[in-house]
Amino acid sequence: MRDDRGLTLVEVIMAMLVSFIVFLGLTETILVALDVNLRNAMRDESVRVGESEMNTVRALPFDNVVVPSVLLPSSSTVSRNYRHMTLNYTVARSVSNVGANMRQVVVTVSWTRGGKNYNSAFMTIVRAR
Repeated sequence: MRDDRGLTLVEVIMAMLVSFIVFLGLTETILVALDVNLRNAMRDESVRVGESEMNTVRALPFDNVVVPSVLLPSSSTVSRNYRHMTLNYTVARSVSNVGANMRQVVVTVSWTRGGKNYNSAFMTIVRAR
């Protein structure tokens, strides 16, 4: 008489191996999703830094919108905190005359993540009032 009520050791080991392979794939998927989420958060923060810089430029009197100046240096570093990490952004500014009473301001926000360099560029026109 044969007892077929249980599993053999080989069947248990094979089930554990299949489960391990599935969980290994899920772990890689989760790590990729976290990396993409952090990269998007850093890009969103760079947009906020760029927007803040643009608002600063727009608030300056027209005659002070020149680079480099005391009020508008050609570059600076901005640090922001995100999920207990300090993110460093390099802000570069350039100003060019477009017309007699207009200047084009370009702000480039750069950052590094995982050995790769990223940047966002913002442009506005400032005119004399």
